Amino acid sequence: MSTNARQIALLGEIDAFLRQARIRYWLRGGWALDFILGEITRTHGDIDMVTWKRHEARLQRAFQEHGFSPTQSRPGTQRNFAKDGVDIQVNLVLRARGAIWLAGFAAPTNSPCWPEAAMNGPLYELCGLTCRVISAAGQLREKEKTPEWLGRKPREQDIQDMETLRNLLAAGAESRTPSRRRLGDFGERVAKAHLEAKGYRILATNFRVREGEVDVVAERDGVVAFVEVKTRRGDAMGSAVEAVDRRKAQRLLLAAEAFSQRHSELPPGRRIDLIAIDLDTRGRVVSLQHIESAVEEEG
Repeated sequence: MSTNARQIALLGEIDAFLRQARIRYWLRGGWALDFILGEITRTHGDIDMVTWKRHEARLQRAFQEHGFSPTQSRPGTQRNFAKDGVDIQVNLVLRARGAIWLAGFAAPTNSPCWPEAAMNGPLYELCGLTCRVISAAGQLREKEKTPEWLGRKPREQDIQDMETLRNLLAAGAESRTPSRRRLGDFGERVAKAHLEAKGYRILATNFRVREGEVDVVAERDGVVAFVEVKTRRGDAMGSAVEAVDRRKAQRLLLAAEAFSQRHSELPPGRRIDLIAIDLDTRGRVVSLQHIESAVEEEG
């Protein structure tokens, strides 16, 4: 079993017994970002969570009753556990002065903290699990302020995560449903954030010629992906993945050929992809499918 698979399995176990114990928690860090994106984007080193400090004693009992071993912790601030080779870090937080801050520090003014709204975001689903997470805005603030709080430079992964979070916020991924006129633009921004998180380099957006158009052109590992983005709301008929018909496929192929002819410096490998985004009636992303080679080139 892979590292991520073990962590997801344990997260499911943790979620079940914490719900039973009525202990509310939020994911933070890499897993929180993946839940927002709707897919696993990298191998994670651990599971990082937060909960209210008032739950500390019950939290400790619940983990130990389910076979998790306590590891080196900072009582009153952080409780850490391990099971099956997976580390779990649970930070304890308090609410004061309109902010959420780490327990054990003197005051929110000199403590790592989040705006109170960071704990009020929607639920997200990944691999069959539904979890609360620290909001994208809250995570971005934490990553931007961590060098100041800890006195160190940001890590390369933190820099990449901050760019992804900024793209998600620019796309309005945590806002209410955009108007119909803005729905396509909303979906394209979410798709760009997804592609960049996966290591793609964006070459162009909204490339248009008489024969057709492409929403996003991106490159990774010597292959140029011409990406059609389809976004559907919960009140629309059908799903986003059903929205590319034969005529649309032909226009995508013609546009990809036109772009390739204009940019002979690009690597020869290419394909036509589809990113299908489905939103609920409140405008939250409930699924994102990236289908590679969704349209096959003839010949």
